[in-house]
Amino acid sequence: MSGDLTSQRLLAVYLLHWQDGTRQAQHYVGITDHSRIDARMREHQAGRGALRTAALASNGRGFALARIFTTYNRELETTLIDQGDAISKLCPVCRGATPLENYRPTKRAAGLLPPLEVERTVYAIHARPGRQP
Repeated sequence: MSGDLTSQRLLAVYLLHWQDGTRQAQHYVGITDHSRIDARMREHQAGRGALRTAALASNGRGFALARIFTTYNRELETTLIDQGDAISKLCPVCRGATPLENYRPTKRAAGLLPPLEVERTVYAIHARPGRQP
């Protein structure tokens, strides 16, 4: 790894927090480009993130963005994932702090709207030349 940090991408390792059905705290550690953190949270919220967050969204459950760590490599993400259940010690929400942001699943992710592909198909039919929507 080069010693010149200015030539490396700035990454955000983020910690998500939610309560499962037994009130047990659950966590997910992810990583993205620092400039994409908001977009990545919206992907999770819409059920297009990781499998764990997609399952939350499909069940109509949300999550909290508990913490963001800034780094230049993936080592921190791996270290945090290796913590297992001990990650709760690094979670401000588990210690009673207010989350950075709360996210509720989108209606589509929660199964309250048809899949996006269906809407695209309907729109394509209505959008044919010479046809009124």
